[in-house]
Amino acid sequence: MLVSSRPSSLRAIFTALVVVVALLGITAPAQAAGTATWTGTDSELWSDPDNWGGVAPTAGSDLVFPAGASRTATVNDLAPGTSFGSITIAGAGYDISGTSLALTGALSATYTSGTSVVDIDTQLGSATVTVAAGSTLSLNGTVSSSSGCHWPAAECSRSTAHSRDPSASPAAPWPARAR
Repeated sequence: MLVSSRPSSLRAIFTALVVVVALLGITAPAQAAGTATWTGTDSELWSDPDNWGGVAPTAGSDLVFPAGASRTATVNDLAPGTSFGSITIAGAGYDISGTSLALTGALSATYTSGTSVVDIDTQLGSATVTVAAGSTLSLNGTVSSSSGCHWPAAECSRSTAHSRDPSASPAAPWPARAR
């Protein structure tokens, strides 16, 4: 009897655990959109969670590329057209390339000296591009916005060589020219 009751008691314990998990709503952790900070510790790929402190960014995430990252050459290998909240480049020397993306917030370069390159086709929507005084942000992909500003084209102010005009006011956005 003792031998035959053991499997049924294990089955009862397992069933009870399944019920408790279902009642508590315990599931595998999911990445909610939030801030994803690049570390570059494993590779240049955005899809590698180790490059973001353990969790790769998802649609809606705000992306931060800080000074002092292990790798500053990065490749967006996520689905083309993925929409992120914003991109902040806080360190000079980045070379950001890969598949196209969209932003609902700003593309900002906050470092105060040096150059970073964004070689990604970017849809800004109504977002702005802001570059701190003393820095250069080279936009080598096609950058378009709902305000009618498209790189590389002459209708955008401060788009010469796809970089910010260093004589512009500090942290000035790249507005579209009035027609």
